[in-house]
Amino acid sequence: MDNKLADYMNELLSKDTVTPCHLSPLPILGVPHFWAENEDSHFYDDAFVFRSGRRKK
Repeated sequence: MDNKLADYMNELLSKDTVTPCHLSPLPILGVPHFWAENEDSHFYDDAFVFRSGRRKK
């Protein structure tokens, strides 16, 4: 599965039509069970890590 996903992402991201503005950031520290500290709700109060979304132009 990991190789299939890696191949798919490699193919997708190799296209000229896919640019960083088409991608959304993944706040990996907010993924459950990735980081032990994220079990505490105060963990998400850190505005440097968990910023509000981008403003639409």
